[in-house]
Order: sequence, then C-alpha cells, then structure tokens
Amino acid sequence: MAQAERSLSAAELACAAGVEQLRANLADDDPCPVCGALDHPYAHQDATLKAMLAGLRAEVAACRAQVRDNGALQATHHAALAAAGERLAALARERGAAEARGADLARAWDADPLASEAPAETERDAWFGAQGDSLRAAFDALAQREQAWRSAAAARDAAQRDVDGAQSVLAGLRKSADAEREAAIGLRNELKTASARQDAAGAQLDLLLADLDPAMAAAHGDGWQAAWRRDPGGWSQARALEAAQWREQTEIQARAAASIATLEVEANAMQARVAGIDDTGAKLAAEFERLDGELAARRTLRAGLWQGRAAADVERELTAAVAGARAQVAARQQAANEAAQAETRARTALAQLLDRITELDQAGAAASTALADWLDDYRRHADGLDEIVDTGELARLLQVGVAWLAQERSALAAIETQVGNASAILNERRAQRAAHQASSPPDGQPFEALKTAFDALVGERQAAIETATALRLRALQDDERRKQAESSLAGIERQQAEEQRWGKLSELIGSSDGKRFRNYAQQFTLDVLLGYANAHLKQLARRYRLDRLGYQGMPSLALIVRDQDMGGEIRSVNSLSGGESFLVSLALALGLASLSSNRVRVESLFIDEGFGSLDSETLGVAMDALDALQSQGRKVGVISHVQEMTERIATKVLVRPAGGGSSAVVVE
Repeated sequence: MAQAERSLSAAELACAAGVEQLRANLADDDPCPVCGALDHPYAHQDATLKAMLAGLRAEVAACRAQVRDNGALQATHHAALAAAGERLAALARERGAAEARGADLARAWDADPLASEAPAETERDAWFGAQGDSLRAAFDALAQREQAWRSAAAARDAAQRDVDGAQSVLAGLRKSADAEREAAIGLRNELKTASARQDAAGAQLDLLLADLDPAMAAAHGDGWQAAWRRDPGGWSQARALEAAQWREQTEIQARAAASIATLEVEANAMQARVAGIDDTGAKLAAEFERLDGELAARRTLRAGLWQGRAAADVERELTAAVAGARAQVAARQQAANEAAQAETRARTALAQLLDRITELDQAGAAASTALADWLDDYRRHADGLDEIVDTGELARLLQVGVAWLAQERSALAAIETQVGNASAILNERRAQRAAHQASSPPDGQPFEALKTAFDALVGERQAAIETATALRLRALQDDERRKQAESSLAGIERQQAEEQRWGKLSELIGSSDGKRFRNYAQQFTLDVLLGYANAHLKQLARRYRLDRLGYQGMPSLALIVRDQDMGGEIRSVNSLSGGESFLVSLALALGLASLSSNRVRVESLFIDEGFGSLDSETLGVAMDALDALQSQGRKVGVISHVQEMTERIATKVLVRPAGGGSSAVVVE
C-alpha cells in the first residue's frame, strides 16, 4: 500500500495543473526547466498518463481496502485467541473445581445414611432415571393443573370484563336517556317562555306606539304608523338621521355659548391680571433697587472675605474638603464596624471554645473514671491470669487498627472452626477406638503396636485435615480472585464501550488542529448551500446539478457537476464552458444569498460582467431568473456592456464620456 501511495503521489504531481502548463511549453531537444533533461517522454502522452493515474488510484484503493480487511481480520483473530485463552483457563478452573466437588460429593455420599439404601453402583443409573421420570411426571401434572387454572382465571377475567363493559354501556345509555328527557323538558319551558315574551313585547309595543302617537302625528302626520310598519328600517334610519342632526346643532349651540362665556371670563381675568402686573412691576422696581444696594454691599464684603477669588473656585475647594472629610469619616466608621464585628466574632468563638473545652474536660474525666472502673473490674476478674493489663498496655492495644482486628477475628474464627472439626473427628475416632477395642480378640496384637499404628493414622489424618484446610483456603482465595476479576472485566468492558464511543467521535470529527471538525461542520453548510444553488440552477441550466465530492467516505468540500442529459455522468467543474461556468457561479451566488437570508435579509444583488459569454437563449434564461428575483422584492444590479440587455432592463445607470477625461452619470 505504501508503494502504491508513493506511485500515486508521483503520478498526481506529474498530472498537476502547474506541471501540465510546464509540459505544454516544453519543446523537443530543449532542456527541461525543472530537471534539465532533453528527453520529454510525458510531453505527448496525456491520455496514457491519465490512464496510468486512474490505474494507480484503483490500485491504491484496492491496497487500502485490503489493509483495512487485514487489520479487521487480525483484530478478529486476536479477540478470538484471547477469548479462547480465557475460555481454556476458565475450563481448567472449572475442571479442578468439578473434581474437588466430585470428591466432596463422593465423601458426602459415603457418609450419608441413604448410601446404604441405594442400589449397587451398576444399577444406580436406572434407579436415578426412574426417580427422575417420576419427578418429571409429577411436574408435568402440576404444570397441566397450573395451565388449566390459568385458563380458567383468564376466562373468568374475560367474562368479568365483558360484564363490566356491558354495565358501563347500560349506564351510559341511561344517562343519555335522562339527558334527552331533561333537554325536552327544557325546550318546552323555553318555548312557553318565548311565547310569553312575545305577547308581552306586543303589548309593550302597543303602549309605546300609543305614547308616541301625539308627538309623531304632529311631526309626520297621522299615517306615521303605517309608514313605520311598511319600512321599519328606513323609517327608523330617517328618524335617527334627524335626531343626529338635531343633536349636532344642539351641541354646536352649546359649545358656542360656552365659548362666549369662557371668553368673557378670560377678558375680565386679563384686565385684572394687567392691573396686577402693573402693581407687581412697581413693587419689583423698588425691590430691584433694594437688591442692587445689597448686592453692592455684599460684593464689597465678599472681596474682603475671599480675597477676590471666584465663587466657583471657593465652592470647589469647599466641596473637595467636605468630600474628603466625609470619605475619612466613612472609612473610619467602616473600620470601626469591621473591628466591632471582628471583636464580636472573636468573643463568640472564644465562648464556644471555652464551652467545648469544658465539655471535653468533663468527657475526659468521665472516660478516665470509666476506664479506671473497668481496669479495677478487670483486675478483680483476672487474678488467675499471667498478664495484667494496665493503662499503658491498654493504650497500646487501642492503637491497633481495624484491619488487624478483622484479621485476628478471622484467624480466631478459623481456629475455632478447626477446633470444632478436630473435636468432632476426635469424638468420632474415640468412638471407633472404643468399638474397635470392644471387638478386638483377647489375644490380639500388643497394645504398643496398636498405639503406634493409631498414632501413625492420627498423624496421617491430621496431615489430611491440614491439606484439606489449605485447599479450602485456596478455593476461597480463588473465589475472591474470580469476583475481583469479574468486576475488573466489567470495568474493562465499560471502558472499552466508552473508548469505542470516543474513538468513533475522534474518527469522525477529531484532530489536533480542529480541521476535521471544521470540514465536518462545513459539509452540512455546503449541502444546504448546494440545495439552494440547485433550486436556482433548475431555472438557469436544467441540464446540470451540483454535488459534493466524496472520496472513500472521507470528508470533502470539493464540488462536481452531474450532467443529467448524459445519465447523471459526473464531470469536473473545469470541464464547463465559459457560459455554463457563469450560470453555475450565478446559481451559487443566488444560493449563498438565499442561505444568508435565513438570518439577515439580503435586499440587493450586484453581478459584475460575465453576460458576454452567454448566447442569446441562455442570456434570456439568466435575465428571466433575475426578473424573478426582482419580483420577490430584491434589488438586482447588473454591470455589463452587452447591448441586448438594455432591452430587458427598465432602469439603467449609464456612464457617458463628456470629453477632457471626464464622464457623466445618467439615470434612465
């Protein structure tokens, strides 16, 4: 793969745009400006070189796929090997445990009283099979009874649900019937009420007409009731119009009378005010003369008081002095408050500490008294012991840690267990010895020989007990290690899951410089932009569609063009003609404007040149697209020298030469 990548890199460098330009400028028998060679084998082999480049890329892709497959296969084999090793170790441990368990079960079976009742070992399989068959038959009978019971319970529940549903439906129907009856009664009552209201309204109408008849007859004649009954709406509207006119005239008259009265009052007030102003003017003139004299006297006094300085300067000095004094007072007050608070806290803490010291002294005295009482009691009960615990020894023992106490308790428990086992075995052996002595013939072996054999058997038994105890301890330790291993494996699995999650995130968006994440985020923005651009490209050039280039699942921001007239063939953007490139660029610009308008309203769009490369039909399509944008409320500005566009553009800004190096701007 490394060799294929190096070859591909060299070929790509050979096919680069700059190299192609240099290759196009090469001439036979002229030295190469890069390497100085006179032979140029690649100068006239573009097609062959492109084919070789495609082959090298295919080879690199195949090598990379093979490397990934090999890596995955190796990881699978490593995982299978590790799992097989763990399974083998687990099977070995299970085998040892099974053998030990079998030995324990054999010994337990030999000690079980049922062993004497069981058949011979050759017939035990059939006996166990018969017992298992009977148990399975009993279990099947119980399962059938349980299934029948569950079926009956399900049928009972279904019937109960049906009954409940029928009862709820019946209750709903009854409620509906009651509601219908109540509604019918209410409608009858409302009908009677409406009839009564109609009769009352008729009687009231007759009374009102009788009351209005004198006034209306005087104003409109005796036939006003007939006119009103023929056209109630028109007659009422005419009378309302007359009433409105009368109210308007009345309001105008009232406002005029009020205005006249107000003006008369204001005139009288103004005359009184003029007289008052004259009096006030005379008083103010006298007051001014008095104040002028006082001002001259105070100026003389001030000149002697502040040495002729300005009042603003003196006021600033006094203000600064007052501010400084206030700041000092505030600082001292704050310091005094802080000191008082600190003193209060210190006194409180001191009182608490004194109380705590008193409590600790009392607790220490009580503890000392209790300890002395306990030591006295211990000495009275420990007269027969070799060692008497005093206060120093007790202090030393109290310094022992919890772990040591737990270890000692475990050791004592193990010793007690061993003592109990040994006592049980000793009692059993004594019973066997008594039975053996009782059953021994009078002329047996000498007692010393029997005692020697017995001591040897006791030693062997003690050794076997010690071996069994060591094996049990090892089994317990192995169980503990298994539990620890299980917890460690669980932690490893959690860490592996976490590592896979973060590794996948790192594979997708992680890199030291943040470039991959930027590319990853920019892909989504580019996809949205291409969606807008393709929507505009359908109007400008329906043949083409823009897509984002993807290379073996790697993130890419490069663009390609799909030729839909050629069955979706992928083309490079460099293969487009000048007019097609302009249309694609225009679609991207319009898409960028649509993308930006999601946050900021893009009102204006300016296009500088590019229309000269379009034919008349394509130019018409582009202008239709720009007209559609203008109809949407956007301002479209076009900078171009194409004469055909002037027929489609209503408003034009023309730059015309005026001579002498100057120009004039004209808006048409």
